[in-house]
Amino acid sequence: MNPSVLSPAKYFERERAKFTQVWEASTGISRAVGLRVADERRGWASWLFMRACVTGRTITGLASISGNEADKEIYLDNASLASLARNLIDNVTALLYVGDRNASEQEWRCRKWIIDLHDCTERSKFFHLQGDAKRAQEFDDQLPELRRRLESNEVFQKLENKPRKKLLAGRDMYIHGRSAAAENLGWDEKYLKALYKYFSMQTHSLPMSFHRTWLNRIYADDSSYARGVAGLALDCASRCLGVAAVRLVELFPDVEHGLRAEVMWLRASIEQCGLSGIGGHEAITDFGGGVRHELLKND
Repeated sequence: MNPSVLSPAKYFERERAKFTQVWEASTGISRAVGLRVADERRGWASWLFMRACVTGRTITGLASISGNEADKEIYLDNASLASLARNLIDNVTALLYVGDRNASEQEWRCRKWIIDLHDCTERSKFFHLQGDAKRAQEFDDQLPELRRRLESNEVFQKLENKPRKKLLAGRDMYIHGRSAAAENLGWDEKYLKALYKYFSMQTHSLPMSFHRTWLNRIYADDSSYARGVAGLALDCASRCLGVAAVRLVELFPDVEHGLRAEVMWLRASIEQCGLSGIGGHEAITDFGGGVRHELLKND
């Protein structure tokens, strides 16, 4: 083993300790913001931040079960940690989008009205699928006015025809799509897509999440693979929650006065979070390269 590379166990322990610190600093910021009167931009951002902190609490709980307990039926739930890391990517992407201090009032209104239209469209679809035509119609009746309002926005009017049609159909909540909005997290575009894809495999139980369960000894005692995936998830979760916390301080600058040390630490630490790279540690044993496909091994 390369001595400069952490062992799977040490990698996991390091990322678990780091995430715990990020979560504790973030919850301190959330408490400092507390309940206060705020405009929609800051209000929505604060609710999304609270949601992220609640997810963080779940992550700390799952990560505390390392699989070394006396009860051999307890395993490190690396798949759920990966899914929750993906949840944080989506959550914080939305937070940065609605809590963008640099968006003009016209652009922010455009974003808000797109979100309103998307919400109404999805609620209509939900009740149609439930077979509740009456409730669905209540939302269907609102859609024409929501579309007219959006079409009156000068930022929306400057968009190309194709994205305008997509947004008017309520098929997206982001002006330029989720991937473009997620770039505000600070990751390289291709790396973020790879990361999101892998975490999504875990979320949806797609083959990449279970095809090599035996080969990677995922449910063995002290599984290197489970700790590698869990460590990667925690590393990325630290970046997401840390970025969200810093944005909230920017939106509510008065809270920094009493938490200056915590905020300074968060700003410094997030620069090193989520940059390990998929496969960058020996903790993650194999994502496909160098090993023949299992179905071909005995051919």
